[in-house]
Amino acid sequence: MQQDKRKAFHDGWREGPITFLPTYKYDVGSVARFDSSEKNRGPSWCDRILYRTRQDRMRYERLAKEAAEARKRDEEMKARGLDKAVADDSVLFDYDPDVDGADSVEEYDPDKDSNGDGSLDVDDDADNSLQLEYYVSHQGILSSDHKPLAAAFTLTYDSVDPQLKAKVHQEVVRELDKVENESRPGLTVVVDHHGSQPTSEDPNAVNFGDIPFDVPVTRSLTVANTSGVPATFTLEKPEQDVSNRTPSWLDYRIDQPHLSDSDSGSKQKLPSHECTLHPGEIANIEVTACVRDIELARLVNDGKLSLEEILVLRVAHGRDHFISVHGKWLPTCFGRSLEELTVMPETGARSLVPAKAPRDQNNTPGMPLSAPRELFRLTEAISEISERAIAEWSMTRSEAEEDTPPWMREPAGFGWPFEPEAWTLRDQVERSHLLSCAREALDTNKDFNSVFAPEVTSLQRLEILSETLLAFLGSLKDGIVTAAVWQNLDQQILTREKTKQPPLSWEDSQAWVLESLAFSPVHSVSFTFVTFMLARIANEVAPASSIPNNTNANNRGPSPNVLSSSSGNESQPNTATQNPPEDASQPGPAPAAFIRRKTRTFTSSISSITTEQPSLNPSPSPMAIRRQAVETALASIFSTVLISSDIAAPSKEKDRRALEERKRSIINPF
Repeated sequence: MQQDKRKAFHDGWREGPITFLPTYKYDVGSVARFDSSEKNRGPSWCDRILYRTRQDRMRYERLAKEAAEARKRDEEMKARGLDKAVADDSVLFDYDPDVDGADSVEEYDPDKDSNGDGSLDVDDDADNSLQLEYYVSHQGILSSDHKPLAAAFTLTYDSVDPQLKAKVHQEVVRELDKVENESRPGLTVVVDHHGSQPTSEDPNAVNFGDIPFDVPVTRSLTVANTSGVPATFTLEKPEQDVSNRTPSWLDYRIDQPHLSDSDSGSKQKLPSHECTLHPGEIANIEVTACVRDIELARLVNDGKLSLEEILVLRVAHGRDHFISVHGKWLPTCFGRSLEELTVMPETGARSLVPAKAPRDQNNTPGMPLSAPRELFRLTEAISEISERAIAEWSMTRSEAEEDTPPWMREPAGFGWPFEPEAWTLRDQVERSHLLSCAREALDTNKDFNSVFAPEVTSLQRLEILSETLLAFLGSLKDGIVTAAVWQNLDQQILTREKTKQPPLSWEDSQAWVLESLAFSPVHSVSFTFVTFMLARIANEVAPASSIPNNTNANNRGPSPNVLSSSSGNESQPNTATQNPPEDASQPGPAPAAFIRRKTRTFTSSISSITTEQPSLNPSPSPMAIRRQAVETALASIFSTVLISSDIAAPSKEKDRRALEERKRSIINPF
């Protein structure tokens, strides 16, 4: 009754279905016997178990709020007199009980509409988290006039608060990330920029600036271990294209920071592929860019390759760093063909426009020269400086000094100044610097005297220019004597050997070689430049005038050969007069003829002396032997750079020596 009147337990409380006997009032000590006293109380269910959840209470409060609002609206309508009008309008039709509902099939069952407490009704919105399993009384309890009740519930609840769980998960993940980051090696890379750098430049990129040919340019990287654990890293260069096989122009060296002081002088500078840094340690990496390979220089000259790469600093179990490196290539005359060199601008190869850039009208090639300007400058400078160096040696050194001139030191002196064993400048650092100065003078068309410091002696300048000439000739595409020309010459030499024909005279040999080069004037003139220079050097280090006068010019021994090779002609004046080689064998333009005429003029006095002597067939003098050794050494050195390197060398040692002898045979006559 109190529940029905909403005076007690009406605010959302629920009760399970009552399926048990009344629990009051029983006689004490009896079973199923209700009150037999004078009062004779009627049985009742005065013991109840009610329950509710938070959802039940909230549902009740919501319904109560809605009911209060409805009452408030009704009171407002009554106050304005609107309730009667609404009542009249609500009658939509009349009801006749005799007629209406006659067709109803199912009778109304009043038991279905129980008038229990509305607070105990359970709708679809009820909270199912609390389920009643059973609701019973215990009739077997005899100690009281009440029979106790028992109810069992199954409570379903969230063991984890979703919001709190998400918050805890975030904190745990944050801690795990922190621990992982602290245990993960991490490096900081700082690029040491050289000189001024444009503001638009990437601060993490390595800019080498201008990169000349065969000049190393070095930049530094600083790597610091900013983590709390040791870090092991490697610096990897880009993989080379197997199909292209282009040699890399990058190299690097890592300075190990934790080596002992005793090892710092020797082991610290050794290149290493892997380095381990402890927390707080710093390592320096020197990255060097150098285009030393001639094939690579040709690709860069032609614009087929750019000096741009990506270095990868791989950290073991850490984050990798990608470092961009790039440089600007300075065009060079090395690695080009003779035809390309003849159309080189007067200001040198350095003024050439890159292949990918639009050509300027001022850089268009003009009329081709008869021979490369660079080759003429080198051969002319070497010829002049060799005379000056020998003269300075004799003037600055007294006869009492035991120091032997480099060209007199046997056997290396025979090939001076082109033989490395005879060079006097042994400091590789200084020598590399002077070589770069000589190449700079060639590429910019500067005077050699302007690029060498005043303290550099004539002897050192001569050695530097000689090495530069050998490198220049060796870098030419297909050489001065091309592969096709050499195959033709070699085939004729082998044919004469097989048919046992008599050897050609010096003059005939010269004519034969120059006729073979007549297909290209630039090759013929270039060949003459080099051979004329060799003849002048041979006359300086082993003068033909020092050979005794009793040497016969017609002798087959080494002495006549030496004399004729130094003169560039037959030693018989009448032969030279009757058969002038200028008209018979000169294939090219005027420079070749000029050099041959100059060669005859240079040694004409020697030939006139030797032809006056009778043919006594004496044994060769020491000076004649030395002259022949000088010519052989120079011919051996230049046969490897004048003739194309595309010719495959034989596999057998005997065949290789025979091939080298045949190559020397086309240079010896000059």
